[in-house]
Amino acid sequence: MTHILVTFAFMLGAFLWGGIPVGYIGVKRLKGIDIRSYGSGNIGATNVRRVLGNGGFFAVLALDAVKGALPVLALGLSPGLDGPERILIAASTIAGNLFSPWLGLKGGKGISTSLGALLALAPVPVLASTLVFAATLLVLNYMSIACLAGSIVLPIAIFTAESIRGIRHDTALLLFSVVLASALAVTERANIARVRRGTEPGFFAHRACRSPGFTSHQDHRCP
Repeated sequence: MTHILVTFAFMLGAFLWGGIPVGYIGVKRLKGIDIRSYGSGNIGATNVRRVLGNGGFFAVLALDAVKGALPVLALGLSPGLDGPERILIAASTIAGNLFSPWLGLKGGKGISTSLGALLALAPVPVLASTLVFAATLLVLNYMSIACLAGSIVLPIAIFTAESIRGIRHDTALLLFSVVLASALAVTERANIARVRRGTEPGFFAHRACRSPGFTSHQDHRCP
């Protein structure tokens, strides 16, 4: 019973921690505006880039990734909580980002937070997935397609890495990576549909949208 209660407490703390809206807070403090009224309306790094530029993008990406990694790493310091519990903690942290309790259960897409949590769980496969993501972004210039490509490669990389090392496959981790890839495909479906229609701007075409009149949730392009 104590083990269950401790795990639940960790999960609740991870959810509240994961829900801290880094992008929202950063834009609010620096620009005095609500990022949800700009661009796509998302609080994540890509939309923050439209307001704060590349510096804001990398800052939010890094902070959200650290936010995702810390609960998993903290769990590793707790005796007896280093098995399937780490998947539950990672999932709780990502869920907090997706459904932020500080913003009425509305948050980001969880990509950066997932990256941090997975780095803490499986660093080598995540690095391989990141290389695929970077290559896809450079070649195709679409963030949504690059994220999807990286997420699809991740479970393959986890399985391959475990096979090469000759260790028993971590079924929970494999399933978790597949679920995350599926969830990402759902959250990115609107962006991918715009790519197919030819209305989605390339990632490297973006510039910071500093005009206070840029408030459309439908038009993702800068004025």
